Amino acid sequence: MISGLVRTSWLLAAWPLGFLASSVASLAYGESVIVQPAAEKVGSPTTEAGPSTAPSTTGLADDALPLFAGPADRVNGDEAPGLVAFTFDDGPAPITTPLVLRALAQYRVPATFFVVNRHLVGRRGEVGLPLVAQMVAEGHLVGGHTANHARLGTPARAVLQRELDDSIALLSGAAGQPIELFRPPYGVMGKAAARRVAALGLTDVRWSVDPKDFHGKDGEALRREVLADLVAEHGGIVLLHDTKRVTAGAVADLLSDLQRLNCRRMERGQEPLLPVSLHYFLRDQGRPRPVPAKVQARTAEYRAYLVQVCQERQERQERQERQDHEDRPAPRDLAASDRRDTTDGRDLKLDRAQQRRERRELRRRERRERRERRLRAREEQAPDRPAEDRRGAERPVGPVSWPTGEPTGEPTGQPNGEPTSETTSEPTSEPTSEPTSETTGQPTDEPPGAPAHPTDLRGI
Repeated sequence: MISGLVRTSWLLAAWPLGFLASSVASLAYGESVIVQPAAEKVGSPTTEAGPSTAPSTTGLADDALPLFAGPADRVNGDEAPGLVAFTFDDGPAPITTPLVLRALAQYRVPATFFVVNRHLVGRRGEVGLPLVAQMVAEGHLVGGHTANHARLGTPARAVLQRELDDSIALLSGAAGQPIELFRPPYGVMGKAAARRVAALGLTDVRWSVDPKDFHGKDGEALRREVLADLVAEHGGIVLLHDTKRVTAGAVADLLSDLQRLNCRRMERGQEPLLPVSLHYFLRDQGRPRPVPAKVQARTAEYRAYLVQVCQERQERQERQERQDHEDRPAPRDLAASDRRDTTDGRDLKLDRAQQRRERRELRRRERRERRERRLRAREEQAPDRPAEDRRGAERPVGPVSWPTGEPTGEPTGQPNGEPTSETTSEPTSEPTSEPTSETTGQPTDEPPGAPAHPTDLRGI
């Protein structure tokens, strides 16, 4: 009982006694670290020449965001439609976390980092502790994520002590302020762990957009999935991992895509999906918790920054369109100069439309020439055939008499009253009186009325 009271009172005073919290947690892990005095914040940018007075280039203030007023309702991500909160789990990592912080600073987007404390002790702490201090200095929120990414389904009392109490105390010392946010690993937390989290004054934070970046998908697919989910869900809390190389490399492009999406939405008269601090998602018994004035001012600054970026993007696009229009030849000049005069040694090139017209005209000319060649070939094969017959006119049937003397231009093509045969015969100058065969049209020696031979054997 007495030990529990002592532990509770010590946790309430953890943030001003950060150096004491760091030493106790380090002893719990069995590792030794160099404890910094409480007057010097962990990871402070103070150097031998004194603190830096250079203005922030991230658009975020160099002090921490206002703290929360105690634990709030469980946050699921659907509490603030139209708003986006980016969260990063499992860090800090020495290589990937700085890339994420750089991208967030470039696009002036706040985020929340849920830290695993094993990155803050031993040799890892040489990099992890300054990174946590940098997160706070750049205006991001820091929350707990247990000491060893432990599953809190049915943990023992000793596990809760190590993964929650000692972990939050160490993280509070690293951040230089109380820790009031917590995300259970794997989203699993039993009743005993939930009671302990509430007793520590922590708010349980979950998510609504999970692209599962830990599966190793490529950056482009990750960006598409996050944007599609944000549009479908109309905002939400995005779960990412700053320990993954794919995520670290895609964060800058993801924020750029979100910026471009917001510009298009504003052009259509829609509200943008604003990236904001997690303060906007907190609820007390279902009612929105008042957002601190400093956080509201920061959101207003980002909205003004977004409007300016969209205007500059629109101006660049209009300049590019004008440049493309100037480089394109005017319609009135195309007819006068279909060929582009190139004085730099290149060959003359026709306009594409003119090239298509010339190709069509060439194909028509080739088809016309082929037809004329076929007609001439037919005339050469049958030189004695009348011109009208060669052009495909109806041929005369039976004996045809042609006028004598000077030609009048076209044959009459009328029979001399003789009965016609069922098959055509070659035109002659005089009608013949010899009987002919019905099949061959040749003269025959058989008398009229003789039976026709089924097979002509005279040529055998």
